[in-house]
Amino acid sequence: MSKGSEASMTDTLDSSSIGYDPTAEMAVLFYRNSDNSGYPTARKISISGTTPTLETAVVIESQQSSGTAVANDASSGTLFFAWGNDATSKGYCAAAPAGGSTVTGLGSIVEFYGGVPDRITAYTHTPANKVGTRSLSCLQAHGRVPTPLLR
Repeated sequence: MSKGSEASMTDTLDSSSIGYDPTAEMAVLFYRNSDNSGYPTARKISISGTTPTLETAVVIESQQSSGTAVANDASSGTLFFAWGNDATSKGYCAAAPAGGSTVTGLGSIVEFYGGVPDRITAYTHTPANKVGTRSLSCLQAHGRVPTPLLR
């Protein structure tokens, strides 16, 4: 096994998670961008052979974030994003359709935790398609719009 090419970025990552978009066949990096006011930012990574390419960064919300997490639901073609916000002391989530070289079509941002989560984990669960942290999660409903759900 040999190492391929490297891709570098100028953004400073404080908190990050990585997922996979099987529709676009790309990795999805979701992170707190310290160089841009700590905004939660998503960026797809394409790979050709052993060469990664960082695609356009997309700010998910123009407010400072704390933890970040991303997951996908291959059955519905949906990417789920979850993050904490120290300024509002809440946790949020949103969904976007999978596919394409950038994250587009973000649905409504929904509060799912009434305090700053100390750790966020995003996951999907068939058939409920949940995103969550600890014992609280978001449920995908009505297309790409998640709604709060206590499980």
